[in-house]
Amino acid sequence: MELFELNVDRVRAWLTELIVAWEVQESGEAAALVWSPAMPSIGLVWEPRAPGQEESVYLLIRAVQDLGILSRPVGMTIDFEYVDDGDDGQYRWLLDIVAPRPLRLAGLSTPIAALGDEGAFGIEAALGVLRETVRAANLLAQQLSQYIAAGKPPGHGD
Repeated sequence: MELFELNVDRVRAWLTELIVAWEVQESGEAAALVWSPAMPSIGLVWEPRAPGQEESVYLLIRAVQDLGILSRPVGMTIDFEYVDDGDDGQYRWLLDIVAPRPLRLAGLSTPIAALGDEGAFGIEAALGVLRETVRAANLLAQQLSQYIAAGKPPGHGD
């Protein structure tokens, strides 16, 4: 089975450009990469666990897949879902499969305080989130594969 895989060199370069564009945009100057609202709002001191950063986490994960920096099996995507529980919040991973029939697998909810790497900011915080994304996506895909294999009646092949 093909796995989700993060190109760390490419993601570091892209995150550096993204952070520069965000910081320059915040200062009101011009930058080579123009930041837009469709891009994650990641600056030098970005912390994904901070209140209000859920959309930036979601946009980060979508962007690296769309740019091919996070490679994925054909027909699959991984998404981040924030759940407002009236406290600090929870999140879970969603594995979407397009073919042969649309299917969405959800991981277990986890407190937002566990997202990424504790104490990390900026690029390192984003890398922590992306490493967790890859682990979660591959775990969900593996669980589905094991479920399918376990559900086959005897004598019906592999």
